[in-house]
Amino acid sequence: MTTDQINETTPERILTIIGPHHLDVIEKILFSVYSLSLNQYELRILLHQSYAPLILGKLGDRAKILREKYSLHTLTIHPTCAPYSTERVLLIQSLSLEKILSCLEEIFININQHTYDDDEVLLYNEM
Repeated sequence: MTTDQINETTPERILTIIGPHHLDVIEKILFSVYSLSLNQYELRILLHQSYAPLILGKLGDRAKILREKYSLHTLTIHPTCAPYSTERVLLIQSLSLEKILSCLEEIFININQHTYDDDEVLLYNEM
């Protein structure tokens, strides 16, 4: 697991998690970051562009189903890749961390069932 600071003037960081327990790590981080918060929760994840259709579906129908199923305020994927990268940003917002994690688990299960197309992966790095 590695952490990269994007910009020293913002609190945003990129955390790279590789391994079978990535959802557990995300859960611990979210509960620690938002432990005192009662507002809306937000998670942004960088995913390879080939996974976007698995989350969005045709004309956004899959994303709409996930939003309704998990009572999410927002579930969107940025339309373009991050600079110099093959990754796109998945944004999930909800009033419940548990709903975000449940949705993320379903997304990861769906991604793991997908055969990856061996495109070159360029991880986002602003530096």
